[in-house]
Amino acid sequence: MMKIFITLGLAIPGILVLTLAQWTTNTSNLYSSSLGFSIVFTKIQKEWLTIILGIIATILAVLGIYDQFLSFLNILAIIIAPIGGIYVAEYFFVKTEFQRYDLHLEAKAVVTRSIIAWVAGMLITYLTTAQPSGLALFSPTSVSALDGVLSGFIVQTVLGKLLKQKDSFQQVTIDKKENEEFGQ
Repeated sequence: MMKIFITLGLAIPGILVLTLAQWTTNTSNLYSSSLGFSIVFTKIQKEWLTIILGIIATILAVLGIYDQFLSFLNILAIIIAPIGGIYVAEYFFVKTEFQRYDLHLEAKAVVTRSIIAWVAGMLITYLTTAQPSGLALFSPTSVSALDGVLSGFIVQTVLGKLLKQKDSFQQVTIDKKENEEFGQ
């Protein structure tokens, strides 16, 4: 961008425009992060928290954190992508946990099949993500995040169907609880 401004003979206005644009964007970023961290660090005054976060962000910028931004996004895609497939499979095919929600029953702290599906989905996404964030060993769809969604979906559905006997026992328990609530 600066090369274009310099070529047009607008170096000083270009510096001014880019500085002000970054200023407004980063002011919003600092404000948002200060609000978020003030919830976690309640004993630190908000003014000091803002100063500390500003210093940390400046140091990270000087050290070149932006150069690692794409790797960071790839890591997020590896971790988050399978979750969408797990939700869809649970809602449309397995249905056990959403029935608990519909009946206002207490949610399980950990659903083992979902954790297994998530780990499997992360593994598939990692294996299909291009280097340096992944291994790129194969790619069924050529979009690694989609591979993760599909693998999470498949594993959640298969485990849900394989564990259907256990789930049917839980369904009887849910039905019994529902009948007790409605006095039947």
